[in-house]
Amino acid sequence: MNIYIGPSGSGKTREFFRLIREHLLQEKDQSPDSPRANIIYIAPEQVTMKLQKELLSCLPGHSMMGVQVLSFKRLSYQILSRAGMPEVTLLSDTGKCMVLVKIARDHQDELTYYGRNITQRGFIGQMKLMVTEIVQYGLTEEDLKAMAEAQPEGSILRAKLSDIALLWHYFLAYTGEHVLASESLLDLSISRIRDCDLTRDSIIFIDDFSGFTTQEYRMVFELSRWAKQMNIALTVTESAFEEAEKLALSGGNWQSLPLQPFFTVQKTICKLIEGLRERGQVYRVERFRKCQRAEELVHASQAVCHMKSDPWRHPASLVRGHMAKDPFSEVRFVFRKILSLVRSEGYQLSDIVLLIPGIEGYQELIRREAKLYGFPVFIDSKVDAAGNPYIQFLQILGELPTSGFSRENLTRLLTTGLCGVDQDKADRLENQMLARNTYGLLRI
Repeated sequence: MNIYIGPSGSGKTREFFRLIREHLLQEKDQSPDSPRANIIYIAPEQVTMKLQKELLSCLPGHSMMGVQVLSFKRLSYQILSRAGMPEVTLLSDTGKCMVLVKIARDHQDELTYYGRNITQRGFIGQMKLMVTEIVQYGLTEEDLKAMAEAQPEGSILRAKLSDIALLWHYFLAYTGEHVLASESLLDLSISRIRDCDLTRDSIIFIDDFSGFTTQEYRMVFELSRWAKQMNIALTVTESAFEEAEKLALSGGNWQSLPLQPFFTVQKTICKLIEGLRERGQVYRVERFRKCQRAEELVHASQAVCHMKSDPWRHPASLVRGHMAKDPFSEVRFVFRKILSLVRSEGYQLSDIVLLIPGIEGYQELIRREAKLYGFPVFIDSKVDAAGNPYIQFLQILGELPTSGFSRENLTRLLTTGLCGVDQDKADRLENQMLARNTYGLLRI
């Protein structure tokens, strides 16, 4: 296994692209009968399209024949499609919610803490997320019970963990061996890696990850066992890598690492080295020390990561600060700056990225300003399907008869905007029902 380390912008991804290009050029010079290794580039789901575009621009002939850019999930589908899918049924998120609703209602009296909460809005959704993480991190019922017993007697955390362990027990009992959560896809594919022609003797590149789940660690180690070559890029400074490597080689625990900006990557390094040593595999480290960015940007990033405290004593034309009185003023300033960059400095909108720590409070402001300036904008955020008016309309229609056409549901139905009633009439109707103390079709 080759581990490439270096700060952001030091050229790790470009080195991967160069290695892929060289390998494809070597294969081009070989005879047609020579065996060709598959090249698999593994990256997080949200950046695979971007990497494909960048990779295409630097490959000979702009062709990706023999190269696949995949996430762990898509790679699992590829492995199972080639090596064969076991006779199991994978539960979707909706299926998991339905199973959880049934077992929570059937065993409500056994739940010491969550028993009174199972009918609350959002509870089943949170339990579904809990099931997802239990599968991804390979936790068993015994692990959950041990965590609960480690907490003080009578504590809320102990009661919560006990209920989660109970729900997980009944979830497994209900689904059995032939029905699995969709997150078990990686577990199924790991056992088929050795039989898959896609992964055997392949060249694998793993990029843009700061850490892995337990499932992903298992997959990485199994892939490194059967692949011809494994390459992993990690964004970390040399000193932080050496600190984590020294700890792992001495048999120490990653939990003793100090909390600092590279803690997550250091934890990953410790787990990778420990896993390789347990399996008798070796690794080689490639260090990228020189950052390709401007010096003042490097200095600013090092200051943020507490690696440098010396002040910058030269003119800084690439780093500027601006203080605004509220989020609206911030967004207005940013869009004026973007307009100036496009009109005066020759930038394109596709060259500009806006990074925001808490996107929730800025989404509507950004959409409004983008519409005002006529800028197309993509906001990387997940939208709750329950907030969609069409989903709300269908959901309320199903609840109306069972609720006796309640005032609350009638009001919600009218405010979806899909009933042909404008907002003013809907508000007046609601005011009349409140004034007459009306509960739907019945008067209280």
